[in-house]
Amino acid sequence: MPEYVSVDRGRTVEIPEPIAEEVREKGGFETIISGIPGDEISAITEQITAIGNEKRLKILCALSLQRMCVCMLAFITESSYSQCSYHLSLLKRKGLIAAESLGSHLIYSITPPGRHLLECFIHPEREGGEEVEGEEVEGEEVEPERFGSACGDQAPGGTSSGICAAGERQHENTT
Repeated sequence: MPEYVSVDRGRTVEIPEPIAEEVREKGGFETIISGIPGDEISAITEQITAIGNEKRLKILCALSLQRMCVCMLAFITESSYSQCSYHLSLLKRKGLIAAESLGSHLIYSITPPGRHLLECFIHPEREGGEEVEGEEVEGEEVEPERFGSACGDQAPGGTSSGICAAGERQHENTT
């Protein structure tokens, strides 16, 4: 028999009995609701939206391999310097990449949050940056060298990042 739980604003939620038991063990439905991180979800949504463009995702992948100037990235994305600069500006505003001056050039690099987000999509089967050379994932051979440093190697500056562990979020921003 289902359990009915009253929540805010007078709404009632019907919960099937096997699930209701699990919910009770976790402190109740309200406890579960309060554990959903609203602000973090908004920030993550903005970052995912930022890489929802093929050129920006390509930029992030390229920067996971090597820091680069806009000339290199414009070539890789097959876009004009102004188009590439637009994409770089958006990625930088979202905290996924950083820029530093090197003489008259701006050099772009991936940030730890950018690397972390990229790893969530490139090799989500990995844990803690472990190499999975030769491991089969759903009938496909994994190519660990495909994105090099995006897959658990050292980031520019000697930092490393973890892989999408539940509840883990990196807050570093090196702009």
